[in-house]
Amino acid sequence: MFQQLSFSQLVLEQKELHEFIWGENALLKFHLEHILENKDDKFVYVWGNSGSGKSHLLQTLCNQYDESLSSIYIPLNLFENFHPSSLENLENQNIVTIDDIQLIKHHEEWEEAIFHLFNRIRDKKDTLLMISGNLPPNKLELKLPDLVSRLQWGMTWHLKEPSDDIKLQIITQTAVKKGFYIPTSVAQYLLSHFPRNLNQQMQILDILDKHSLQAQRRTISIPFIKECLLSNP
Repeated sequence: MFQQLSFSQLVLEQKELHEFIWGENALLKFHLEHILENKDDKFVYVWGNSGSGKSHLLQTLCNQYDESLSSIYIPLNLFENFHPSSLENLENQNIVTIDDIQLIKHHEEWEEAIFHLFNRIRDKKDTLLMISGNLPPNKLELKLPDLVSRLQWGMTWHLKEPSDDIKLQIITQTAVKKGFYIPTSVAQYLLSHFPRNLNQQMQILDILDKHSLQAQRRTISIPFIKECLLSNP
């Protein structure tokens, strides 16, 4: 059944490039805008720790400002639900983003499929391929040396983890986007009393969103957080 699935069937949350909070990665923003406008570089590899914003960045590229460009986001945390042949013909997209390449190490069919996608995009010359991982290419322990080589063809960027000030900004802005309000002092409480990793903070916001809807309370307080998270261990 998994052979019938296509990554194009995945529905992304709408995220725009201007919404990404760049912090210490502002130079990367300049490079990506230049690439999108001039198409003079086809390959970008970004790496960083969990919570550094890799997935968010790749999804924003797929929702970028020019609606005339086709794009597709490939989250490899779902690769077991798909077949490597699902990467065929993706060179016909204008933008292809592949997230968490470290997850397919030792899965030779997937490594080969991504390697061949690189080659097809190189030959086609008008597709941007952006791939993320948790480590630099030569540290990924991929079995296919030629794929490691391809990952180093273009620009490689270490995506730096957001500072605490940026994390506070992301938490409060994400809450507003979900339809509720978290004062900065309450966001500081979340960072100081719960895991600081942004992925985990986003999961906490999902819980607060659900409970605040049920309670018809759209301004979040510290007592409300304690009540929600104690009832949702």
